[in-house]
Amino acid sequence: MTPLALLVASLVAAPAPATPSAAATPAAMRPAAMRPAVGSSMGPGSAKDDDVEDVEEVTEVKTVTQGGSPAQAGHGSKGKPSLGIKVIFGRLHAALVHFPIAWLLLLLALDFMAFGLGREAWRQVGLYVALATALSFAAAITAGYLRADQLPKTSDTTSLVTAHRNLAWVTAGIFAAAQAVRLLRRNRLAGLWRWAYLGLMVAATAAVLWTGHRGGRLVYGTDFLPW
Repeated sequence: MTPLALLVASLVAAPAPATPSAAATPAAMRPAAMRPAVGSSMGPGSAKDDDVEDVEEVTEVKTVTQGGSPAQAGHGSKGKPSLGIKVIFGRLHAALVHFPIAWLLLLLALDFMAFGLGREAWRQVGLYVALATALSFAAAITAGYLRADQLPKTSDTTSLVTAHRNLAWVTAGIFAAAQAVRLLRRNRLAGLWRWAYLGLMVAATAAVLWTGHRGGRLVYGTDFLPW
C-alpha cells in the first residue's frame, strides 16, 4: 500500500473529537438559553421562593398606588398634615387666652394706683393697657370660635365649650362697660363714678379667671380641680 493510501486510511479511522456536555461546560461558556436564571434555586423550594418575591413586589406596588401623591393625601413633603390658616389660628387659642388675663390684671393694678390712690400719672398708661386688653380679647375669642369647630361634637364637649364661650362674652361685656364709663368721664373718675369703674374692673378680672378655669376643664378634664 502506498504511503498516500495509508494516510487516507488513518484519517478515516481516527475517532471524532468529543463534544463537551452541558454539565461539564462552565456556565460562562454556555449559550444564554442553557444558563440558569440569576437568583433562581435548583432546590425543591425554588418555586416557593419565587412566589414570596412576587407577593412582596405586588404589595409594594399596592402601597404606592393606594398612598397616592402627597397633595392628594393632604400631607406635606415630610408626611406632616397640611393645615389651613383657620386651623392654625384656632390652635393658637390655648396661647392667646393668657393675654387677656395678663393685661386685665395689669390694668386693674394700674387703675387702683391711678383712681384708688390718686396717682394721676398712671391714668394715661392705663388707657394704652386698656387698648391692649381689648385687642387681646378680640384675638382670643376669635381663635376660640375657630378651635371649637375642630373639637369632637360630643354632648360633654359641647356643654363645656358652650359654658366657656358664654363666660368669655360675659367677661368681655363687663370689661366693655367699665371702659365705656372711663371714656364717658374722659379718663377722670371721681366719687361714685370712680368706685363704679373699679367695681366693674374687679368683676371683669374675676370673670376672666373663672372663664380660664372653665376652659381648662376642656384641656385637663372636669376633675382636674375640685371646683
